[in-house]
Amino acid sequence: MFFYQQNHKNLERYIELKCDLSIKDNIFPCESLITSQLKRDHDDLSAEWLIEHVCNQHFTCLLRPDINFNQLALIKTKAIFKYTNRSGFESDNLYKEYTKYKDKFAKSLPEPIILLHPVIFSEYIEDKPERLYQFDGMHRVMSALEAGINELDAFVIVRRKDIGKLISPNITQDIFNEGGKCTWFPRYQQIKEVNIEGQRVQEPRYTDIYDFSILKDKTVVDFGGNIGQSAVESYFNEVDRFYNFDIQRDALKTADKIFKALNMTNCSNHFINFNLSTFKDDVMQVVSGWDWCIFQAIYRTKEINDIKSAFKFIVDNTREGIIFEGNGEPTIDTDEFYYDIFDEFNFKSIQSLGLCQQRPAYILSK
Repeated sequence: MFFYQQNHKNLERYIELKCDLSIKDNIFPCESLITSQLKRDHDDLSAEWLIEHVCNQHFTCLLRPDINFNQLALIKTKAIFKYTNRSGFESDNLYKEYTKYKDKFAKSLPEPIILLHPVIFSEYIEDKPERLYQFDGMHRVMSALEAGINELDAFVIVRRKDIGKLISPNITQDIFNEGGKCTWFPRYQQIKEVNIEGQRVQEPRYTDIYDFSILKDKTVVDFGGNIGQSAVESYFNEVDRFYNFDIQRDALKTADKIFKALNMTNCSNHFINFNLSTFKDDVMQVVSGWDWCIFQAIYRTKEINDIKSAFKFIVDNTREGIIFEGNGEPTIDTDEFYYDIFDEFNFKSIQSLGLCQQRPAYILSK
């Protein structure tokens, strides 16, 4: 699935460049990677500033870009390029500047170049590009060509909502089939990155209600994580380590396939049963403590025999906080009901986030 770079502006008009955007184990969170790449050459350059600069300098911008990097991703791929007008490049004023490092370049291992998928700016500009936009690394491309090299590593920035269009249909069908084996809460979670629809939708859950950026660089566990919706959100918010616990083995097998497809190597799935006498030991064998816990729509699950004891264990082993969601019976699941539960634990703060699909949501900070 090849996408081509725009070829009508600046030095791009002298070359043809294309990238294969097929996704298979080559997708990454965006912000830290792109910022570290940019700071390699420009200490004071931020990804936010450069995206705004590109949008305003090269397109007819309708409004100031408000890019949420946790809604973007990077595809690691190869950029393949060739001259289409070398003589034109030789007569360009920038020729000497962009080729003087070719000898050194041929002996080095250059950093990947960075390109933008054309739809990144679709909400902000009138003259919508149809091709990849060169974000960083044109110097390396031209130097590579002069050194006889026509391929470089590349990162392409894409929207998470478009990943499902780029991933192999065979992979998504395999995930869909595995998810169909779940008999308890079947088709429960939506994960748009792999074209899975479900009752619990990602928007506005993770765009307007929860802010998972608090989980960056943290160790996180989810008790009752199903096929991994919160793990996916945590991954693209650059969680350090994520443990997804669930009692449904078919849900965990589905999550395994999703994590593999999205390159979520720092996230893992584990069977757990709240009702076993070994519950606490079983958890501790996997992870002995965590910064944050996700505990969504679990507290009143009727199948759990002793939720009070289990929740106390979870609170005791949580270092920073809990993302808590109640159930959806309006006559029971009230703020008064849950604040009575929270009072026992002397949380440093309790922040009500309102309702998430008719379920009360809270941030509990220790």
